[in-house]
Amino acid sequence: YVLLIKIFYASPLANIASQEERQHALKIQYFKQSHVSYLAFRNRIEALFQRRNEAGSPYDTFCNQLSTILLDNNGQIKFEFPNSNNLNLNLLIKIGSEIPKDISLVGSGTLQIIEILLNVHEQKSELNIILLDEPDSHIHRRLQTNLLSVLNASEHTQIFITTHNEALIRDAQPNWIFHLEKQPNKTYYPIERDKTAKKGLLSSANVPIIQTLGGYGTGLDFINALESDLIFMVEGVNDALRIQKILSLRNNGMRKYAYWVMGNVDSIFDQLGHYKNVFSEIKNEKSLWDKTVLVFDKDFLTDNQRERLLVQIETKMKLKKVYTWQSYNLLMSTLFSDLNNLSLILQRFIRSKSLEIDTSAISDKLNDAMRVLIEEKKIQIESIENKMRAQLGKQNDKFKQLGFLKVIEGDYELGQNLKPQLLRLFEIENIHKIMVKEDCDSVLKKVLSAYNIPFEIEGNQEITTNLNTLFEFVTTSIIYDDWNFIFKI
Repeated sequence: YVLLIKIFYASPLANIASQEERQHALKIQYFKQSHVSYLAFRNRIEALFQRRNEAGSPYDTFCNQLSTILLDNNGQIKFEFPNSNNLNLNLLIKIGSEIPKDISLVGSGTLQIIEILLNVHEQKSELNIILLDEPDSHIHRRLQTNLLSVLNASEHTQIFITTHNEALIRDAQPNWIFHLEKQPNKTYYPIERDKTAKKGLLSSANVPIIQTLGGYGTGLDFINALESDLIFMVEGVNDALRIQKILSLRNNGMRKYAYWVMGNVDSIFDQLGHYKNVFSEIKNEKSLWDKTVLVFDKDFLTDNQRERLLVQIETKMKLKKVYTWQSYNLLMSTLFSDLNNLSLILQRFIRSKSLEIDTSAISDKLNDAMRVLIEEKKIQIESIENKMRAQLGKQNDKFKQLGFLKVIEGDYELGQNLKPQLLRLFEIENIHKIMVKEDCDSVLKKVLSAYNIPFEIEGNQEITTNLNTLFEFVTTSIIYDDWNFIFKI
């Protein structure tokens, strides 16, 4: 089997000639290979136009994508070929409600975008590799963002862009960016966010890159927050990184997100009112508060308590959206809410070690380890009940202080026996709701030790397997129900 790969370099294009001779196919191909494809600009559009009646017409897709980029889908792009003959080609373009004009009269940015899309659609292939050298030279910033969004959503397309443009770098996701430094390396990896920050606005990984271009990083993170579509207010840095990973599974990358780290759940409730007052006064098109989404761990709250709390926070604080995970927390126990998904993640990880595995054996080992955990929990029920009562009591006091009423008392008195509730959670489909870090660590160690793979849930990734390692094997085919909230915002 031979994979048909098409690699093309989109030449910089500032203008085209006012007249163009009709060319045969071989001459057009020669122009393209010589990086002077603009000499056959009209010919190439006509060739695509002549295929407009084909099933799945590339011409229709080409025009629709142009309309998306240039008009934000508020109108249509159309081409006409009046008075053309065997020697010369005339081409008019109609952009939305504008009167048709000769193609040579449109701006350089529009010409550059048409040139790039022509390369994508002229020839069908199983993989398009697009090389763009400074594509932002003549293109308005909004159109740059629209272009990247369209190209990124195109099937079987890989794009490589070189740029010195700060705006384009700021719009890009960190895992898109490779920084080619003065001293060349043999291997390059995407840049990463700073994981050392404990509280406040999570620093953009793009700042150091912009500084090497002579720009200033100071204040850039705050500008990113102002220009973002959503601001996720979370407990810790790892929560932000996990949400960013989850978003990357479904999002085309052109929506912009910022992350504000609060440190822990107590800080969230202690300071939420202060943040509301400040964020409400800082505005671009919307205030920071209008774009804020609060996400925190459920801990020992029941499902009913969780729902009552979310409704009251959203109403009293006038937040766009508030969410807590249905599992004990996001970082760890959520993975155990669907053992089939976790089994797939483990299978992919173990195979990456070039180890032979029996897929049913992985699932069996995981279920066995979970049953052992449940039996251990039953033995520890007294200490778990005391820990649960202490945490709920502390939260109850905090909620009442903030005016969130009957969140916990709505179910039971804190002094009563909590064992019946705990016993309902000691089922394999519910245990994730009370699985703490040590529980997750114990189960994964049992499964991976059978393959001689060391595991520490928060260990150094360069020395041992940890949760970050496993999370790298989460793909678009492995989606947890608890994550759908993020995709719907």
